[in-house]
Amino acid sequence: MRLRFQSDSDLVKKALADQPEAFEGLVLRYQKKAFAIARSVGVRGEVDDVVQEAFLRAWRELRNLRTPTSFGPWLLQIVRNAAREQLLERAVRQGPPAAAEREVGEASPAEAATVPSPLLPLGISASRSRSKPTRDRCSDLCASLPSRQGSCVILMT
Repeated sequence: MRLRFQSDSDLVKKALADQPEAFEGLVLRYQKKAFAIARSVGVRGEVDDVVQEAFLRAWRELRNLRTPTSFGPWLLQIVRNAAREQLLERAVRQGPPAAAEREVGEASPAEAATVPSPLLPLGISASRSRSKPTRDRCSDLCASLPSRQGSCVILMT
């Protein structure tokens, strides 16, 4: 029977039973949606990398999928998470803009550290915003938000 006529659940079960062509069927089924999700989160140049990473994560974690019928939503959440992580990594690599790159009236990093932040109630200060534990905490907090709000928070950090 052709893979496209089989349910997600059947393909997941076959992939878990060492039939990699079944996972290929899932990839083909969700590839367009995965690219659309990655682009909607804000990833532009690295869309291919994000989607590939998401499918690799799904393959490696397939045994942890509790409900094979929910493969689609599970995979697309992996794509969202991979895209958000890519945006966060890019922001951390680039760091804050230099004085010449900042908008007129925009605070320097030193000035921003003294300005009250909406993240302060969460125990995150602007002066510590680049530390790994803080980024991890921000990432965890963003992951707990609804998709659209989590994306906005990451884009703003």
